[in-house]
Amino acid sequence: MDQLNGQLISSAWFGVDLGKRGACALLLGDEKAIVEDVPLTAGDYDFQALCCLVYRFASEAPYGITGACLERPQSRKGEAPNSGISTGIGLGAWRTAFALLDIPVYLVHPATWKANCALTGQGKIGSLQMARALFPTADLARPVHDGRAEALLIAWWAATHLRRTAIMRRTTLTPILELSSAPKKRQPRPRRSRVEAI
Repeated sequence: MDQLNGQLISSAWFGVDLGKRGACALLLGDEKAIVEDVPLTAGDYDFQALCCLVYRFASEAPYGITGACLERPQSRKGEAPNSGISTGIGLGAWRTAFALLDIPVYLVHPATWKANCALTGQGKIGSLQMARALFPTADLARPVHDGRAEALLIAWWAATHLRRTAIMRRTTLTPILELSSAPKKRQPRPRRSRVEAI
């Protein structure tokens, strides 16, 4: 629970697992969790449906959205160039959809939220098992629902670790922030989670 103008309210966090096999989740305090796959049409992002999904989910939060947390894209060794382009297009689509509703957006490095959830090295199966335990009513029955599981866990991580940062910004338009536990190359920094403007 958060406090706004002296009233106790439920926090409302979006979590997004990027990619065409990803998903979008909304976590409403401890009461409700909803999740859907990324909307596609003819194998590509359906931008109109994506914006409608964000609006529909946001309408479920009576006191507004605390924030949206997206997994920060990162290139993988041996990954096809088109895969990175597709992920970038998806990131831009989600950021636009949230910006249209003045929802603060945060980017979290995969290593950060997975370490906090004790999922380092566990893979998609570990994410599914943890999400099923935390959200027993969510539709996570099939192995292909790993995107839904990670979207829910990203929202849960944000609600757990970003509460103080976000509640101060709840009613204001904020810049996109990046959270990462991994220091950038050639720029030594302490190995800890941090919030920085980008």
